[in-house]
Amino acid sequence: MSKIKVIKAKNSVTKTLDKLYIAKIIIATFIISVILTFISDNAFDSVNIIISIIFVLFFVIVGVIFDVIGIASTSADEKPFHAMSSKKIKSATIAADLIRNSEKVSNICNDVVGDISGIISGSAGTAVAIKIASTVDNSILKILIPLIVVSTIATLTIAGKAIGKTIAMNHSNTIIFTAARIMNIFKRKSRAK
Repeated sequence: MSKIKVIKAKNSVTKTLDKLYIAKIIIATFIISVILTFISDNAFDSVNIIISIIFVLFFVIVGVIFDVIGIASTSADEKPFHAMSSKKIKSATIAADLIRNSEKVSNICNDVVGDISGIISGSAGTAVAIKIASTVDNSILKILIPLIVVSTIATLTIAGKAIGKTIAMNHSNTIIFTAARIMNIFKRKSRAK
């Protein structure tokens, strides 16, 4: 039996599996999913169709934005932010941390927030479609409306993420710095309390 020899590159960095981080992500994802699903399921009973559509579009947009941030974190260059950090620009330190921890940032943005947003927008979209379909008497429209609504949501999500990925790859440093500046604002507000 022949053995396969694994050769590591001289400057490669080996990342270890962080079991505690994975456990935290699993628990947080479950809790967030339960809360958002409960809110979205119960919200549609009391609101009109326009607000329901806005709610669905909100989750589509959130999913796309976080997907862009996740992709940008994996393709951004850390070096310019170190130079900015030396000039005491606090957002630059946060940006460098986001890039240094890109696998976690990408996981949280793309997988946790992005996937939850996709699931919520899909289930909320189905609820909107059923609500719209219940207002018509035509049996063909009752079938077509849910198909069109759910397909439109899927198309908006996929097209938004496709466009977002291109933007994220071409403007990764700007996106990460913007995300870092927003995080810095929230950090300052939480310190002020």
